[in-house]
Amino acid sequence: VESIELTEDVTLYAIWSGNPVITWDANGGGWGWNGETYDHIVETEMRNRGDVINVNHWNPNDREDAEFLGWSLDKNATEAEEGWEYTVEGSVTIYAIWEELIPVTYNANGGTFNDGSSTAVVYFHEGQTIYIGHGTPEREGFDFDGWTIDDEYVRRTQVTEPITVMANWTPLNSITFDANGGQVSDGETTRTE
Repeated sequence: VESIELTEDVTLYAIWSGNPVITWDANGGGWGWNGETYDHIVETEMRNRGDVINVNHWNPNDREDAEFLGWSLDKNATEAEEGWEYTVEGSVTIYAIWEELIPVTYNANGGTFNDGSSTAVVYFHEGQTIYIGHGTPEREGFDFDGWTIDDEYVRRTQVTEPITVMANWTPLNSITFDANGGQVSDGETTRTE
């Protein structure tokens, strides 16, 4: 109503509507600032109707098993919107879109890696050709002989599905010296090297 002619006392009431809430859903990812990581998967902000949001200004923390592609209004999208701006018309949820990566598991097969673990998982894009190797594990009494996939030695492979790469080992030969009634050293009758 632009103008009315008053003929009697009138009470006017303000009608309020809440500001739209924009929910940024990390969709399996997380958030973090200044070196901190937070476990929750959503961030919210209030905006005014008509605001234009540059959707690419929010980025969730990286996931080890996926690559962040961008944002979409569709939680299950496989591609993100390119160079996308959103005009706020009401509350909305905007979802992070991820490309799932394929795990390659390195199994030290009785040995250990430098960090003391017996397995390590590294993630790659589907179709990516990789050189096999995740450091050289160690195993007492054995020499590391290389990496195998399905019992075949490999130096590189194309990642099309989850792979387990096994360390292969050759037992070290030992020599035992027997003093045959005498002493080898320090009163011992045998010594193994």
